[in-house]
Amino acid sequence: MILSIEFLHTIGRIMVANGAEIYRAEECIKYAALALDNICDIHTTVTPNSITISATDVNRQVHTSVRRVTRQGVNLTKIAYANDLSRRLVNLKVSLEEAIEEAIAIERMPGISQFYKIGLLSFNAAMLSLLSDGTMTHFFIAIFVGLFLFGILEKLSFIGQLSFVREIFLGFVGSALSIIICRFFRIDDGPLVTGLLLTIFPGTAMINSIRNIIAGDLISGAVGVLETAGLMLSLFASAGAVLSISGSFSDVIAAASVNSITLALYPVLAGISSATFFTYFQGPWALIFSSVAVGVLGRIVYSFIVAFNLPSGIGLFLAGSTVALIAEHLARYHKTPSTLFVISGFIPLVPASIMYQAVLAFATNSLSQGGALFLASAIHMFALGTGIATVTAMIRSWKQRTNNTQIAA
Repeated sequence: MILSIEFLHTIGRIMVANGAEIYRAEECIKYAALALDNICDIHTTVTPNSITISATDVNRQVHTSVRRVTRQGVNLTKIAYANDLSRRLVNLKVSLEEAIEEAIAIERMPGISQFYKIGLLSFNAAMLSLLSDGTMTHFFIAIFVGLFLFGILEKLSFIGQLSFVREIFLGFVGSALSIIICRFFRIDDGPLVTGLLLTIFPGTAMINSIRNIIAGDLISGAVGVLETAGLMLSLFASAGAVLSISGSFSDVIAAASVNSITLALYPVLAGISSATFFTYFQGPWALIFSSVAVGVLGRIVYSFIVAFNLPSGIGLFLAGSTVALIAEHLARYHKTPSTLFVISGFIPLVPASIMYQAVLAFATNSLSQGGALFLASAIHMFALGTGIATVTAMIRSWKQRTNNTQIAA
């Protein structure tokens, strides 16, 4: 019985520590437990920092265990492997002893090197600067700034371990360095700052909080919303402080900042950005093209709506719905969590340019304009999140009805 409970803790710990939703970790533990012969009933409570399991054995004795969880970042491969292990255990394709060994091996899997992570973040900052109406000059500057900024953060590891301090540092230093370089080259600093901020946007926390709320886990969802809001405030407030001190250079010579990216290229850029995020979040290599498809199709829908001069909020709602729908389909096709595809397809759609303009307006004392832009960015984020939440809720409701029908039959 002790081995069974420790195995369930290991499965849950892998899921939570590597960025899975709370409800998904609970379901993974529940289904794995009911597949074990020595457990006849299971109750589990998972929070972002702990796992509580209460299991009843065949002799009707209750065994309760609590373990603390330390979050390690996002590793989509470990989430996929842990989910697959639980699925195979339910289908009796692996014994408990084999499952324990495999779970330990999954937990000990090495992640990608920090040097590789720095390169991926820098490249993604460059791609997102292009998506934010930047030029090729912004692209190469973003790579340089990203390598310097994330390299410094790696050396100052104690800052990287403190979430809010990390966002303040990246927002302040990244914005300051971007503005200095852009003034030297006499180009608009907006796309460069926006690309850097979007690279470190807390998209995983936001997506997980939305999906936890849809699953009925209001406490974990509310905690996730507060965490996301705090991280965003730290990030954009520190960038706003730099803009307020230095003044913006967004009104430079127009010819120096003309966007050379055509509308048809935006889906391509979004696909590359999705693949980069998928790699950074350590997703399985076999699924990388599926993540590209999610990013491309989501951006195509958004670009199509905007091309017909319809409100961009509608475009984001439909794009978010598309990302969620395709992610759910791919999850069933590959028999893996939809989280793998939603996260990488969501971030390139975040309206960071409007957020940057709102911060800029507040920093230059244009309070009425800043308020209007802040409200617009909030509406856009709400539209994007609602699109994802709507499809997630519909799919989840359909799954529950299907399961109930099968049980009744």
